[in-house]
Amino acid sequence: MKIAIFTDTIFPDEVNGVARVASRSAETLKERGHDVRVWSTRNVPSVPFWGYPGLRLAFPVGKAFWEVRSFQPDIIHTHTPFGLGWEAVVSAKLLNIPLVGTHHTFFDHYLKHIKLDNALMKNISWKYLTFHYNRYDIVLSPSQALLNEIRRNGLAQKTIAFPNAIDTKFFAHPARIHRKHARSLIYMGRVSYEKSIDQVIKAFKLINTEKPETTLTIVGDGPERKKLEELVKKLHLENKVIFTGTLHGQAHLKTLQDADIFLTASKTDNMPMAIMEAMSVGLPIVGVNALGIPEMVKDGLNGYVVAPDDLKSMAQKTLALLEDDALREKFSKTSRELALGYGEEKNAEILENIYNALIQNK
Repeated sequence: MKIAIFTDTIFPDEVNGVARVASRSAETLKERGHDVRVWSTRNVPSVPFWGYPGLRLAFPVGKAFWEVRSFQPDIIHTHTPFGLGWEAVVSAKLLNIPLVGTHHTFFDHYLKHIKLDNALMKNISWKYLTFHYNRYDIVLSPSQALLNEIRRNGLAQKTIAFPNAIDTKFFAHPARIHRKHARSLIYMGRVSYEKSIDQVIKAFKLINTEKPETTLTIVGDGPERKKLEELVKKLHLENKVIFTGTLHGQAHLKTLQDADIFLTASKTDNMPMAIMEAMSVGLPIVGVNALGIPEMVKDGLNGYVVAPDDLKSMAQKTLALLEDDALREKFSKTSRELALGYGEEKNAEILENIYNALIQNK
């Protein structure tokens, strides 16, 4: 099968969940014998995006159309609804090629970055998204929560809840039972305001008061890092909170494997790759009851889901896990088992079936 993938963000040029998903999906499909070509900001005109450091804006000037026409793909799949997304829409319509789109994110939660965080702009952002995706043959999204929201805002096309995939062979579950070390908590992801990392740090302050030997590692980078480092100093946690910046490869893996519990207070996440990676290495998760998180974290089975902004409950649930080795190990095994259901080969097989059905219908 010839597959054209369009995305405004691609790993390793950008480090975020969508970039990782688009990149790994392309690689897995190639490994399964398909002819896959990717159009990204690497090969169409683009400029740095002023509102979100590290990202670029592509200009949909039609450059990709002639390349797609020459490639003659059987299917076009997009991962973003911006410049590259419109290049994909034009190419698919003019060449009569089935068009699939994966919508990854609650974009209205990111409007603060461009100083447009108000009710009017949130409504406009949803109208834009539905206007874009109503030109697709089918729309996929990692969580049912996001699909429900985009349908509520006017999406009329067929939708499927289709989870992100994880490389469970690379993100392996190490033996933790007999490890003897001070307990380590971890947050991994973009260090930005919408992730509510300040609440993780404040909850950790409560945890550290009870268990002063415990540490918190924050993996990732972003515009909020300086503010968070100042908060750590204000709470006198300089020797307890470690900022690693962005990690790759074995360093990324080992840091996850060396932790005991993953914490997130984000109320804006759909199906974050960081949580999937943490589950794959067998970490219990303590998160909040918002958007896609409860679809991943099964309360009382592989972690705990607490009310948003409830720092006391987050601290209490984390302490309960730190104090009970058997419970922590039980949650650890369940996290790994759940992650195996998101394996890349299984994911690619389902995607192939979706593609084939659309091709036959065309």
